Amino acid sequence: MLNKQEQEKAKRLLNTPMESLNKVLAEKSMAEFLKQLWSYIDPHPYTHGWHIDAICEHMQYVIAGDIQRILINIPPRHMKSIGIAVGMPAWAWIDNPSLQFLYSSYASSLSIRDGIKCRRVIESPLYQDRWGDKFKMTSDQNTKIRFDNDKGGYRLSTSVDGMTTGEGGDIIVIDDANNVKETESDTVRTATNQWFDEVMQTRLNDPQKGAIVVIQQRTHAKDLSGHILSKYGKDYYHLLLPAEYERKTKCRAFGGWRDPRRKEGELLWPERFRKQEIDKLKIALGAYAAAGQLQQRPAPRDGGLIMFNLFKRYKTPPAKETIICLSLVLDTASKENELNDYSVCEVWAETSSGYYLIHIWRKKCAFPELLRAVKSLNMQWGPHEILVEDKSSGISLIQCLRDPVDGIKTPVIAIDPGSFSKVVRMENEAVAIESGLVYLPEAAPWLLDFEDECTQFPVGEHDDQIDPMSMYLKRKREKRLRGLLMLLRFSKI
Repeated sequence: MLNKQEQEKAKRLLNTPMESLNKVLAEKSMAEFLKQLWSYIDPHPYTHGWHIDAICEHMQYVIAGDIQRILINIPPRHMKSIGIAVGMPAWAWIDNPSLQFLYSSYASSLSIRDGIKCRRVIESPLYQDRWGDKFKMTSDQNTKIRFDNDKGGYRLSTSVDGMTTGEGGDIIVIDDANNVKETESDTVRTATNQWFDEVMQTRLNDPQKGAIVVIQQRTHAKDLSGHILSKYGKDYYHLLLPAEYERKTKCRAFGGWRDPRRKEGELLWPERFRKQEIDKLKIALGAYAAAGQLQQRPAPRDGGLIMFNLFKRYKTPPAKETIICLSLVLDTASKENELNDYSVCEVWAETSSGYYLIHIWRKKCAFPELLRAVKSLNMQWGPHEILVEDKSSGISLIQCLRDPVDGIKTPVIAIDPGSFSKVVRMENEAVAIESGLVYLPEAAPWLLDFEDECTQFPVGEHDDQIDPMSMYLKRKREKRLRGLLMLLRFSKI
């Protein structure tokens, strides 16, 4: 939206009355368009926020063809649907009435609701007075589900389980594909993700030029947003707008856009949702739901199984002379799916004060590359021991590393994972974290991915970085126990 100085400059240049100026400003800015047409959208007074500018700016890039794939995560009731599902077609048709829009939500009633509002804006006296000469609505296709104009453009509403066969669009918008009430259903989530992969991917009129916009509040680590980030992440811009600012939030928006907030906890829309309202929502939603729906991080940062806030922090790694034992700890991808799963090597340092996570190597790779990587890490770090889980491709890795000709001199220790699940294994070792014995760096290139995996465990997409940690902490716990037993035996003599 143009500021007052820019508006005054535009007015002087145009030398036009205010109404004509407003028309020009609305044509130039989708955010300004929403503001001026607001009375036809919602009876409540308009309340502006910088996030509305951010969303509208990105949608203008979508309409211009500069953005073809974008995911937007934002809390509920922050004008996500009004801006994109109501305002965008009406604004886009001012310049290009031939654009065809296909909208879908988890329920057709939501898509239809926004379609009705969009049509109301277009048919409003103000819109018709300013842009009524651009196109006319057709009478044969002017329903709640679909309305067309005489230039070939249309807005079609459907749902995740609705009929889209034969229908498509230049711009496809998926607005809240996941129902919050069904967020814990694996069957429903899987069906939604499959619908996105197999149905909506084929609905673009022009796959090379068309755009897909996905906007939603996060409901689960494996909701549609999680699926997109995992499977299509590199193809999608990601506009991430948590209710409270978190410095470590990753956001890959268009054109280098950055969240303007700088203070931890700073609110997204304080003009509408003050801190007391956000705090009430946190209590009502509970920690897990609040982390997803408000923070767009579907796991509580303080909890889940791993009490994240109890990790200690360090600025610099422990000095070499203070390290009792330096360990490389490996969790290898399953033998059958090496290129689908991550292999992970964590570097841990044991000192008298606790256990320091120094480095993480993580990659999807076949066995030969994994073997080369482990040998390289061994040369780089010079560990006292290498711990490898004794299963799947880990069995082959142990054999190759111990080979008397082509192996390494560092002791390679095979770790029996036992019969317990990953969750139970981590539960058993979480006491070390809760006791303040485990240290993470304040900053590292790999840190955010590790933190996200910890906070989402055990419901997250990946847990490959959790296994080496629990394996390492188990070994150290057993070492402490053996030392205690020796001390007790000695004291009895």
